[in-house]
Amino acid sequence: MSPQDEPAAPSGAAKPEQAAELIETIETVDAPGLASQEPQDPIVEAFDDVCRRLAGFDDNLHTEWVDGYLTAVAASWRAVPPDEVLPRMCGDAFERAFAPRSRSLARRS
Repeated sequence: MSPQDEPAAPSGAAKPEQAAELIETIETVDAPGLASQEPQDPIVEAFDDVCRRLAGFDDNLHTEWVDGYLTAVAASWRAVPPDEVLPRMCGDAFERAFAPRSRSLARRS
């Protein structure tokens, strides 16, 4: 295909040299209502607290990951009982995070 046969870029389209600047601008925009604000819903706050506590025992168990995992479980074709979900999702982190204080401290190290 010769340069004459290539479709013209739409007017107003970003040129390659502008792409990096555009991406940087998009990444730095602080949109109201996004992650910059604390959740207002007490249920969401409680969920986030549990996830933060779990993350203290397993770095992979951050809020977004746990939310995605639970969403996948809820969308499953079968009802998955909680006694199956927690071990698969958390390993032993849930037990360690919510164990009595003396056991929790002993097993953390």
